[in-house]
Amino acid sequence: MTMAAVAVAVSLVGLSLGSCSGDDPVNSSEVPVSSTETTASSTTTRSEAVPSEPIEGSTPQGAAAFLGPVRTIEANGIEIGYRQFGEGEPLLLIMGQAGTMSLWDYTLMQGLVEAGFEVTMFDNRGMAYSTDDVSKPLTLELMAHDTVALIEALGLEKPTVVGWSMGGEIALTLATGEDADKVGTIITCGSTPGGSHEVDGPPEVYRELADPDISPERLLELIFPTGAADAIAAFVSSIALYPSKAASPESIKRQAQAEDTYSSDDSVWDGLPHVQNKVVITNGSADVVVPVQNAYLLGERLNGAVVEVFGGAGHAALMQDQERFIEVVVRNA
Repeated sequence: MTMAAVAVAVSLVGLSLGSCSGDDPVNSSEVPVSSTETTASSTTTRSEAVPSEPIEGSTPQGAAAFLGPVRTIEANGIEIGYRQFGEGEPLLLIMGQAGTMSLWDYTLMQGLVEAGFEVTMFDNRGMAYSTDDVSKPLTLELMAHDTVALIEALGLEKPTVVGWSMGGEIALTLATGEDADKVGTIITCGSTPGGSHEVDGPPEVYRELADPDISPERLLELIFPTGAADAIAAFVSSIALYPSKAASPESIKRQAQAEDTYSSDDSVWDGLPHVQNKVVITNGSADVVVPVQNAYLLGERLNGAVVEVFGGAGHAALMQDQERFIEVVVRNA
């Protein structure tokens, strides 16, 4: 099963339903830099890597301004764009396929900050503010290495990792590798075990998602379940506050190929029983993109994993039921 269609769909939603038009930067003078930048908390120790100056025009607008500007830092041979905000225990967010960090609902971020976390969000390689090296085949393993390199560059101490969709699969790939000790608890949402064991959704859903003429409204209806109009409206309002910076078609294609490789390779599945990290698997019961059976498969395969199913929620369960998701993070971090 490929996640390419839904990932591109979410990205298009961000561009079509209210993001700032074009690539014009937001006037950063509207939000004082001193109020949006964060410094190292007691839970982090910065390495010798030097972050860039804040990127002009990258600070979100209005109520999302607390997320602050984007900076970049060299890690694993590329420049990774990231935002960091809040104070407390380190929490790292990994976005899904073809998505940028502008898809993290700012109200969810606000809740995590209020719960006592220093949050780091970033763009996977080739997406928005992060560069890529196209001479290397893109795989989830490579993106897991990027994640570890970012953790080391920023001096994060065993952060709790939250991964949405393919982001969760990157986190699981990390957990089955040699650098698993660099992170603490791993929390996934809407992710699969990969290879021959993952469970696909209805074929008609993937046909709709792959239709280039499908409307943004319909795309949102597939990511959120029936009856989630309020959650959809809140999500659209949130991403409208981020400055628009889209990924290139080549980067989107490379991520689709990486997801296809994950979906045809059993290596992560084979490594799951050996994972030592605490893992929490979340999924919406009404997710038509990544059916909830994938969560149960992961729970059975991982020793001691916690499975949390969000009743009535879709693929964006963590956005739809934010209060419960924050509670899951707080309880397990």
